[in-house]
Amino acid sequence: MVSQVHGTGVSTLTVLPSRPAERIGTADIIISNLRLAAPCIRVADCCGVVLYDTANHAVAVVHSGWRGTAAKAVHKALASMNETYATHPKNVLAWLSPCASASNYQVGNDVRQAMPEWCTPDPAEPEKWYYDNHEAIKSQLISAGMVASNIQVCSHCTIADSRYHSYRRDKELSGRSVVFAVLL
Repeated sequence: MVSQVHGTGVSTLTVLPSRPAERIGTADIIISNLRLAAPCIRVADCCGVVLYDTANHAVAVVHSGWRGTAAKAVHKALASMNETYATHPKNVLAWLSPCASASNYQVGNDVRQAMPEWCTPDPAEPEKWYYDNHEAIKSQLISAGMVASNIQVCSHCTIADSRYHSYRRDKELSGRSVVFAVLL
């Protein structure tokens, strides 16, 4: 695990931590090619993205809320995987975790200014919009060279579905879900 800050910092997991769930730095992206390691990030409405390089057997887990998506965290993850493991986007499979959905993720002007193409106006409230993080991330993965059919999106909404943790729904009482990848 890492200490997450809603950014695009990358931590490379090169050795197994001596203790389970040990923090390996401050970042929102973890890349690794270690067998049996479980790099993981925590989410409560943000999207967890798992990337798997089928040619070089490397993974990345990415914490991507609207700030991470606006900063193109998935581009940073793919670039880091390319630099470290010679990953090419056409060889990558992606899975996007449940997150706040476009029909429930109401945002303000800050998000609309950062990600206008992924915001639709709320007809009931001027100055409010609904943001589609899944589609923004999927678009970024495709623009980075990934094949659209290699991207799987879990469309469950963390706000609407009580099986998932949601900070927007539960505020300070919210827990966190863990998104991880393991190379067997």
